[in-house]
Amino acid sequence: GRSNKFFILASNYNSLPRAPRPSYTVAQSYSGIASLLTSMEMLSKLSFENTLCFVGFDAEEKDFAGSKFIASQIKNNSILLERFLGNINIDVSVNLLTQQDKR
Repeated sequence: GRSNKFFILASNYNSLPRAPRPSYTVAQSYSGIASLLTSMEMLSKLSFENTLCFVGFDAEEKDFAGSKFIASQIKNNSILLERFLGNINIDVSVNLLTQQDKR
């Protein structure tokens, strides 16, 4: 961007090691990342006044450790906090309900 302000577009990319439904975990974790990467590809062709930061967070299942770390870095740094415009988190972007779930 042309200014020193920034905006975060984010998603998480981790999974539960013993997920009750592995297909859910894959869809939940990686559909958001796929959407984030697609957004990055499309938006990289455009020019913006402010900087777009594309971030993949880990440790969502561990009390959102990845995203909390970035949030604390911004919150505890007055320069970053002044320049931070906001965040959009892309999570599940597919239908996770199976036919059995819909009953």
